[in-house]
Amino acid sequence: MGNGIRVGVGLFAVLVVLILDQVTKLMVLRYVEEGETVDVLPFFNILRVWNEGISFGLFSDMDAVTVRWIIVGGALLITVFLLYWLMVSRRLFLSVGLGMMIGGAVGNIVDRLAWGAVIDFIHVFWGSWSWYIFNVADIGVTVGVAFMVLDGFFDKGEEEAREG
Repeated sequence: MGNGIRVGVGLFAVLVVLILDQVTKLMVLRYVEEGETVDVLPFFNILRVWNEGISFGLFSDMDAVTVRWIIVGGALLITVFLLYWLMVSRRLFLSVGLGMMIGGAVGNIVDRLAWGAVIDFIHVFWGSWSWYIFNVADIGVTVGVAFMVLDGFFDKGEEEAREG
């Protein structure tokens, strides 16, 4: 498979994650009040919150404007690095993972630039146990990282097959 196809698939993953992320966030902004809970399943609900920090609410106690620009700058640098990596990637699985990570990063950058904070709304829980509240962009980044880890196993196997 040519590098152009792998890059194209990776860029398609960027668009899918970014569009799903932004559409779901706009729907939540339109139909769910801040702090309102919409029950979906016995272990999942929609709960709209604003995250001014980073993952898991880190830095949420610092000045919001400073945090916003530090995070946007850092996320842009990481996104440029991931985009370069996508352009030189030689493996489809890695390209998809990188694309998902880029789409998620850009989705949260858009939020910070548009709203000053990230819109989180997916709440998973079981009984009294509650996971963090997150969004589609976060899922894209997490699944993208998982693809990269799995690709590392596949790549090692391909390398051993070439050597053996």
